[in-house]
Formats: sequence, C-alpha cells, structure tokens
Amino acid sequence: MPDVFRLRTQTARVPIVPSWTKRWNGYALPEPGRTFHRDQLIELAAANGFTLTHHLLHKWRVWRFIPGPTPGGATGKGPGKGQTWPIGAGWRVAWLARWLADSLTYDALRLCLWPWTRELEADRSDDLVASVRRFLAQDRGYHDRVIERLQEGHDNELEKAIDYVALMFGDASTPTVDHAMESAGIRPGAERHATLEPFVRHLGFEPMGRRFASLTEPDILVFGARLRGNHQLERALIDIFWSSPLALGRVLVRELYWYLLEANPRSS
Repeated sequence: MPDVFRLRTQTARVPIVPSWTKRWNGYALPEPGRTFHRDQLIELAAANGFTLTHHLLHKWRVWRFIPGPTPGGATGKGPGKGQTWPIGAGWRVAWLARWLADSLTYDALRLCLWPWTRELEADRSDDLVASVRRFLAQDRGYHDRVIERLQEGHDNELEKAIDYVALMFGDASTPTVDHAMESAGIRPGAERHATLEPFVRHLGFEPMGRRFASLTEPDILVFGARLRGNHQLERALIDIFWSSPLALGRVLVRELYWYLLEANPRSS
C-alpha cells in the first residue's frame, strides 16, 4: 500500500483517449448513458493508465467489482452474438483502473466498493472479511514507517500522521486530536514530535486486530445494512470515494470497529 495519505496521481496517463470519454478530476470517464462492448472497457482502462486484459475483466466480474453484461449487441469485430456492458461497468472500470495504476491494493478497493455493492455481501462476504484483516495489516505497516520517519526527524511526515490521527477519531480538527491525546494520557507539549509519536502508537491496531480476527460474515452483513441506513455518512463517503480510496478504506475500517465494539464491547 502506498505510504501517502492523500494519494496523488503519479502514473503517466495515456494521452489519446476514446472520443466518448471526458476528463474529470484525473479520470477519463465515459459519457453518461452509453453502453460498451468488451474491448471498449479495455480501452477505457487504458485511458486511465491501467492495462486490463479480457481475463482480468472476467475476474472483476466474478469478484463482484463490476456488473456483468447482457447478451446481444455488436462484438466490435463484425457480425456475431456479442455482449453489452452497462454504464455502471464503465464507470467502475475507469475508477478501478485509475487507482490500480497508482498501486492501491485490491483489498483497499474492495472495501471502497462495498457500500454501493450489495453483491459483495451476498456472494463474496468471505472476501470482505479477508480484505478487512489485510487492509488493517497493510495500514499498520504504513504507520510503522511513518513513526520511523518521525523518529528520524523528517518533518514532512508529521502532517500525514496528524491527518490519520484525526481521521481515526472521526474529526479533522486539531482540538479534537489534542483532546484525544490527553485522554490517552499524553500531554501535548512544545515538541509536537515527542507527543505525536507515542500517540500514534495508541491508535488501537492491537485491539482492532484482535477483534477483526474473530470477524464473521454475519458481522459484515449487519454492518453493511446499518451503513446504508446512515444517509449522512453515505453522502460523506461518496465524496471520499472519488478523491481518496485509501482514506475511504480507513473510514470504513474505523466505522466497522466502532460498530463491533458497540455490539459486543467485551470482545475488545
């Protein structure tokens, strides 16, 4: 997982894109309402910097990342029985390609698609359980590296750590972070590094890891339904979805952990 918080596009994009796409916020997106044949989805992925094969496109469908095609339509190679892919498949191919080109993991992307993909719960809930655990392990590795950089005196790592602390506590305001630090028994002082480093170690990776070790598929189903019932949170997640999947994955892991604590506080 890339050790950046607000991931910026670094992969070179293909300069020539299909005429039926438009540029928006770093994406090459299809025109609304259109449908696709298979090779057009391959072109769309390439326009977003990722090499998609027919085999991988099939796997994305099996993994429930994208909706499948309907029989009929042009093959793009002359007469024959083709398949027609819906606009939803095109948008998801563009999004997946955009972030896979920037080295995000499938675990992170699976979590991000979850709130808007009920099929993940119905058909692949075991994959969601595994991705939650792996995402937490990957993120812990990232923050161990941030701490190492802080210890070495790299000031540019400080903002990343503060951003993450704020995200995990559900509020981006500095007073909230300071209050959380004080609640953890750490006094904010003049040396920000000296207080931030031990506080980052209090983020709860150990108890989260223990709780997620016993995470079950029914937990996933109940939390998914609860998540979709929180319309305010769902609207907030949509904004994060397009700008920072890594942050969205962290929000979902945080919300899942808080839900599990509420449902069974003794298990922490």
